[in-house]
Parts: sequence; C-alpha cells; structure tokens
Amino acid sequence: LNELYAKHTGKAVEQIEKDMDRDRFMSAEEAKEYGLIDHVIANYQEIDDGKKK
Repeated sequence: LNELYAKHTGKAVEQIEKDMDRDRFMSAEEAKEYGLIDHVIANYQEIDDGKKK
C-alpha cells in the first residue's frame, strides 16, 4: 500500500512509511496538499454525473 501511495504522491516510500506509521487524520485540504486526492468537492453540484446538460 505504501508503494502505491508513493507512486501517486511522488513521495519516497520511506517518507510514506514514516507519515503513515500511526493513525494520521487529514482534512480534505491536507490530503490534497499531500497528494492523496486530486480535488475537493465543496458541494454535490460539482459532481459530474455523466449526464449531458
């Protein structure tokens, strides 16, 4: 799992191991800054449901 995180965040596996050694809780913005997520959805209207408008 750490290798997958490293691949997607661009961080070294060793850094991921250190950061994930214990329970770590992040806000949505912190997770975005860390590289775990790409986008924070502020409201449901931002979600693309695939329907043409």
